[in-house]
Amino acid sequence: MYAIGVIEGPQGATARWSSIDWTKVRRHVSRLQARIVKAVRAGCWHRVRCLQRLLAKSLAAKLLAVQRVSSNRGQRTAGVDGIVLETPAQKWQQAQQLNAKDYTPKPLKRIYIPKKNGKRRPLGIPVQADRAEQALELLALDPVSETLADTCSYGFRQARSAQDAMAACFQVLAQRTRAEWILEGDIRGCLAVWTTDGSYVSCNIALEIRA
Repeated sequence: MYAIGVIEGPQGATARWSSIDWTKVRRHVSRLQARIVKAVRAGCWHRVRCLQRLLAKSLAAKLLAVQRVSSNRGQRTAGVDGIVLETPAQKWQQAQQLNAKDYTPKPLKRIYIPKKNGKRRPLGIPVQADRAEQALELLALDPVSETLADTCSYGFRQARSAQDAMAACFQVLAQRTRAEWILEGDIRGCLAVWTTDGSYVSCNIALEIRA
């Protein structure tokens, strides 16, 4: 409790959430993530898994996961249960329920987004409780992926944007020994089939390469 600045004593969930010191929360999570990065670089994978479990069980990480879900652009979008984390009491209670042994994800809410070509892109929206679980797991997985990821990859990376990718392309293409060809790959469709016991059956990917 002391690590996140919550005052001890009998108080409601609303008061507990409102009394959180978010600076201490982020500092605590960042410290654990730094230890994970250090263990990955040292190749101590047993220690990596132990630290990931420690992070997933920490109250600071749970609070940060709920805060991320309830403050991003999709904070008003509900899943199939229609529940939105709006009040401080709801957020505090949701944080207490994260990483439970009996956790079971709920079905996705399917919607279709219209595209410029007249087609519709399917999108699955999880309930906010599942999104909080995903955000919690992401806090433990990000240090590993960011440490092992290719330095030339920019998609879905923290603190990287399309502008960073364009700047890297400019630096490479401006050299005299630059490549003569640029290939662009576009995955047009992907299908994976799994059996009820979790075994893999088939995967069909159509890849279009353009020069």
